[in-house]
Amino acid sequence: MNRHDFYERILIGALTGVILLMTGLITFSGKTVKKLYVSFVKTKQWGGANGGSGQLRGPQGIALDSDGSLWVAERENHRIQKFSPDGTSLLIIGKKGTGPLQFSSPDSLAVDAAGNIFVADTWNHRIQKISKTGKFLTWWGSKNWKVASRDGEFFGPRGVAVDSQGNVYVADTGNHRIQKFNNVGKFIKAWGSKGPGDDQLNEPIGIAVDNKDFVYVADTHNRAVKKFTTEGRSELKWPIDGWKELRYTAMGFIGLDNADRIYVSDSAQDVVFVYVNNGAYVGEWKNDTNGSRMFHGPSGVTVDSVNIFVADGNNRIQRFTR
Repeated sequence: MNRHDFYERILIGALTGVILLMTGLITFSGKTVKKLYVSFVKTKQWGGANGGSGQLRGPQGIALDSDGSLWVAERENHRIQKFSPDGTSLLIIGKKGTGPLQFSSPDSLAVDAAGNIFVADTWNHRIQKISKTGKFLTWWGSKNWKVASRDGEFFGPRGVAVDSQGNVYVADTGNHRIQKFNNVGKFIKAWGSKGPGDDQLNEPIGIAVDNKDFVYVADTHNRAVKKFTTEGRSELKWPIDGWKELRYTAMGFIGLDNADRIYVSDSAQDVVFVYVNNGAYVGEWKNDTNGSRMFHGPSGVTVDSVNIFVADGNNRIQRFTR
């Protein structure tokens, strides 16, 4: 790869602080293109496999609030935890159970402009809304199997996101659909059914909304990212060079930065893929600058103006400069 080729790839994603490690070939949308391995400088990590303050067990979805604090959904500790950007634990909410502020393997969360937290309480089959101070506000969904496929009900929801108007989007994983609600849980609409079509889904997990309110879905068992309008119209899809090992723990999450670059995790292959919002491939992030393995089952990814945060299967959060 010559110097011109390198800068051409960087300009596609406009990534700053990226380090080129090596190149190869990858098949993308039926074409063979240059495969770019990239990395970023790690500045902090924290966690540890336990249930104490500041420790993590099974961190999955992560989200930043307007104050720069990082919220983490802990699947195995059945709780959510708030951290400063430097990893100091600020607040712990929840324990295993079915009541308010109790969870059963929460897989994702999102934060709205007012600082409210929406938690995909996966195996309680519901969404919980919590204030930024940890007060329970409401929930919707139930564990009634007889109504799990109805509008406003869920079967193992694993992803949640919020748009600029405060609407809430839920990846209703077991029902192979996306559901849209207002910010107090009133059902607005749903789209998707099980299948490989442009407007179909198969085990959707990660979900994110960009600055223009386009909705991106990690359609994991179809091995694709799909882009929709807020009304559910299919706009674009592209394949992921991964998600090949379909198992319960192989979950794909999506993060967006302020330029709508897209970071897609593949926990089975220990990699984070990077794209721009038209689906153009930028590169993949697997190793550190010394070529050593960086991730072990990465899941949630979120980005601020300076940093990239990644939840890792080693029961930790890693922070990188971008």
